[in-house]
Amino acid sequence: MKSTVNLLIAFLISCPLQASTHVSRSPANRLTYLSEGDPFHPHLNFPKLTTPQWIGEEGVEAVVTLGIDDMRGPEKYEAFLRPVIERLKKIDGRAPVSIMTNSFNPDHPQAQTWLKEGLSIEVHTLTHPCPLLQQGNFRKASDVVHGGVDLLNGIPGNHPVAYRMPCCDSMNSLSPRFFAEIFNKTSTKGNYLQIDTSVFNVITSSDSSLPRKLVLDADGKERFAKYLPKDSTRPGMRSMGSYVGTIEDYPYPYVINRLCWEFPCVAPSDWEAHNLIGDRQPQMLEDWKRALDATVLKQGVMNLVFHPQGWSSSAQLVEFVDYAQKTYGKKVKFLNFRECIELLNQNLLIGSSLRDKAGNDNAVRVLDANNDGFMDVLIGEKNLARVWNPKQSSWTEHKLPFDPTETIAGVLEKSGEASMMDAKGNGQIWTFKEDGWQFAQTN
Repeated sequence: MKSTVNLLIAFLISCPLQASTHVSRSPANRLTYLSEGDPFHPHLNFPKLTTPQWIGEEGVEAVVTLGIDDMRGPEKYEAFLRPVIERLKKIDGRAPVSIMTNSFNPDHPQAQTWLKEGLSIEVHTLTHPCPLLQQGNFRKASDVVHGGVDLLNGIPGNHPVAYRMPCCDSMNSLSPRFFAEIFNKTSTKGNYLQIDTSVFNVITSSDSSLPRKLVLDADGKERFAKYLPKDSTRPGMRSMGSYVGTIEDYPYPYVINRLCWEFPCVAPSDWEAHNLIGDRQPQMLEDWKRALDATVLKQGVMNLVFHPQGWSSSAQLVEFVDYAQKTYGKKVKFLNFRECIELLNQNLLIGSSLRDKAGNDNAVRVLDANNDGFMDVLIGEKNLARVWNPKQSSWTEHKLPFDPTETIAGVLEKSGEASMMDAKGNGQIWTFKEDGWQFAQTN
């Protein structure tokens, strides 16, 4: 009888919750995100995936990505980016900037120049619809995403890995359906992406580990939350009301719907600053620097969103890079999104990935197995579980005795270790203990 009750508890705890925003997860339900499609599930107390867990380079504590949006023709982007490129190249000879791109001529010679310098050319849809899912035409929405994936794969030497949703910094354009029915599919040519960077992370004063001067303005109000748009001149914003496409106090990569790495953007983007305080204001740059300070303290990732429309300037971006280097040196690593996924797959997943070669579920799960506040990984194709030891900053490996795609996650033990139940209803449960996954036959 006891085993039957435990099995029922595991099933109930593991049932997916409806996708929602800013849901507070109880400890008993901490693994529900593995079976639901909520893009906004992380929060301050959600298990961390810190930079030392995946970067593979000793001494690096934080990562910065510089992502510029909306490219069609390259001329404006070359002019805006050239000072930033040259400043980045002074660090280690490369210029890791990611250009989020709409329509583009794959044979344009500028693309090859950029790729050789270390930039990556990523997907921002073909036509920049705001919002993407509009006018009841889902097929059109899918086509402008996957069409962009195929187009940019046509650039010799380029293989896009990341996507950013048009207008994600100004309107509620992101949805669970996008991840389930567009991102997690493949294009007509069999191409697919591995990273989304459309959710915005807002650093708040709720994080007591951060100095108050980093999270509050001089008047005691929230430094970063003030930028979230409520009304604006951008079409559609006033009728949509306040902006909620955000998470709070989680500057780390996380997984959405099993197949997508989310790299949350930092608030503010330069558009959000333009919308609140005007163009190229010193306050925006000051707040970017404070966001970097917080990111380094949290050992996270700062994904910066900017545009060449005059909302920010090349000089401000150069000054930001200067600040990072002079203040933190090798503790901060600038990466493009292609490099991010390469390092995640190489160092975290030891050669595996969330998606297999055909773009399907590759039996990888990212979860906190031992309930210590740090993410661990299950790698199905290698029959391996990797558990992070934060004190030693190293991984411990255990045999994985089950297929992650055929199990449901739950929590049975009072201590909070993860349990995995056979999804076929055979009554088989594995619970993580100090020496690895232990099997219990309940029927």
